[in-house]
Amino acid sequence: MRLKLYDKKVTFRYGSLCAKELTCLDIAQWYQKLGGTIEPSTEIEFHSYFPGSPYTRTALTNKMPPTYLCDGSISCFIYQPNGQTDVISLSAYRDTTRGAMDSSIGVHRNMFLQYEIAGLAPNHIDKIPNRHIPLKEDVIIKASVDDTEIKNVILEHISE
Repeated sequence: MRLKLYDKKVTFRYGSLCAKELTCLDIAQWYQKLGGTIEPSTEIEFHSYFPGSPYTRTALTNKMPPTYLCDGSISCFIYQPNGQTDVISLSAYRDTTRGAMDSSIGVHRNMFLQYEIAGLAPNHIDKIPNRHIPLKEDVIIKASVDDTEIKNVILEHISE
């Protein structure tokens, strides 16, 4: 289902299922910060991909080390009036490199904002708030327009 983006607040919220408050990313704001433009006729559509087993390559980046496995992502497809389609996604990765874990948080998932905007090469940002979530905790990821939840997914904890 496509929705108009203009003058809308589009968010991805994520965090531990037991957290009192989820971290919120304003996707329209990030999109513009990364070079995208929003016109009155710009439309969005949400998709999610959580296949049940982790995978190594995603469509939006080939820059992750081979030890990073993606559990899946929620994506916002942004359709421009000129026919261009941009994508911005929130993806959950786990680093399977033994001994490389940050000892202060232990084994964890890393949340990444991945994107392909204005025909530029796919890329990602790891400098988002609260991006480390311990594997022992269930994770929730939600996509919303204004205050209406459009999609959500829960990633179950993983015992190490």
